[in-house]
Amino acid sequence: MTTQTQPDWAAWAEEDAAPVIRRTPSFVTPGPAPAAIVRRETPPASIVLDTPLPIQQQIRMVTSHTDRAKGFTLVSLPMAMGVGLGGLLLAIGLFKVPLWSMGALLVLFLAFLATWLLAWLWFTAASPDGIGLMQVLLHYRLLRHEQRARLRRMDEP
Repeated sequence: MTTQTQPDWAAWAEEDAAPVIRRTPSFVTPGPAPAAIVRRETPPASIVLDTPLPIQQQIRMVTSHTDRAKGFTLVSLPMAMGVGLGGLLLAIGLFKVPLWSMGALLVLFLAFLATWLLAWLWFTAASPDGIGLMQVLLHYRLLRHEQRARLRRMDEP
């Protein structure tokens, strides 16, 4: 039996050589590529009602202040006269006011004027001029509240 031995110089060369470090590979192969994201635009669901559409109408009125004043007179004068006469009859019946007295005349005219004034205020507020005036006044009110809120925020520490 013969054994082979290494020569002395081979052992010495192994000790003097830099140690060989064997690394396991750290690279991980990627998996399958992710699926491409496809964005699909779906149209919004439309609501279709099977009812007939309402009739659309366009009303265009061309009037003047004179026409509005005549319309107000036609509406408010009979109403104010009726309230005045009703007030006169109530004053005569309930409070025993003589028919041909200054008290009866005062009740008649005050009821007439109060009704006429309320109708005028209502009519003016509902007219195009009144709507514009109310819009401006409410806009100023909004600005005033906004300014107060801003000043309050500026005064806070």
